[in-house]
Amino acid sequence: MRSKIVVLCVLLIAVSSFAQTDWQNLLKEDAVKIVGNKMVMESFYLLSFTDEEGNPSSAQYRDYSEAPMTGFISRDNFVGVSSMLSTMFILGMMSEISVNFEQIAEPIGEVDLEYKLIMASQGIQSQVINHNDGTTTRDTIKWETLFAK
Repeated sequence: MRSKIVVLCVLLIAVSSFAQTDWQNLLKEDAVKIVGNKMVMESFYLLSFTDEEGNPSSAQYRDYSEAPMTGFISRDNFVGVSSMLSTMFILGMMSEISVNFEQIAEPIGEVDLEYKLIMASQGIQSQVINHNDGTTTRDTIKWETLFAK
């Protein structure tokens, strides 16, 4: 049941993202790029929200995942795990503030916030990097722990 909810959330976010972009070209693009000996997924978003004082505000968000092409994870599972964890992060953000995500082709200047997933044969490290205050939060989890939940 939990996996069905996660898949539904991924689809809802993907559909809302497609609705605001050129979906025909987006569907033709590969989600995964091969860079050197790594699989890489990268997306950029313009976030619109209301700040603590009630003023309209915006920020740029980069969603990034990478895994070496050493055979420990298939391309399909790389996409699935990346999408699931990124969606959970986005939903967590949306539960704290009301935010609108608009996918953009590339950043306009510097990004404000990054969510990075670095996959390795033993597990995943997630990083949340806030470029505005210079903080980085890391969380590392082994594969068997992730799939035991």
